[in-house]
Amino acid sequence: MGEGGRMNNKKEDFEGITVYDNGGATADRYTVIFPTGDTYGMSRDADMPNGVCMYIGHKDSICIDHTIEKRIDVDALPDGVKKQIKYLLSQEVKTKQYAERILNFVLDELDDRDLIKSDEYDELFGCASFDEVAEGINNILKEMMKRRW
Repeated sequence: MGEGGRMNNKKEDFEGITVYDNGGATADRYTVIFPTGDTYGMSRDADMPNGVCMYIGHKDSICIDHTIEKRIDVDALPDGVKKQIKYLLSQEVKTKQYAERILNFVLDELDDRDLIKSDEYDELFGCASFDEVAEGINNILKEMMKRRW
């Protein structure tokens, strides 16, 4: 916590995050779009047990009603929303790290590192959602199975 009990937030902590505010028309007042395209609806107290923080889909599959929702700066968000964004970002990083470890283990064990090119590897673990990482690993495993049989 910073001075006066406020969170210490740096602009770069929220780089690539886009936020829309519907002015309180619904419990999930804030629509938060992450750099991966993953989108969440959040209440002002999204970090609390009685708050709202729900995954609503990839940005390409949802519709933002611009007559109600206005784009706002992350700085204008309540601390509860900022805390939840930071938490979700940290979980995304952990998920990618675990997925990368699993993939490296599988490729090392089966000696099939040639199945994935370095540029594909960077793309897979660069800025991918959990679903994209899972799909990438699944595709690699399918290719490995084809080569084995």
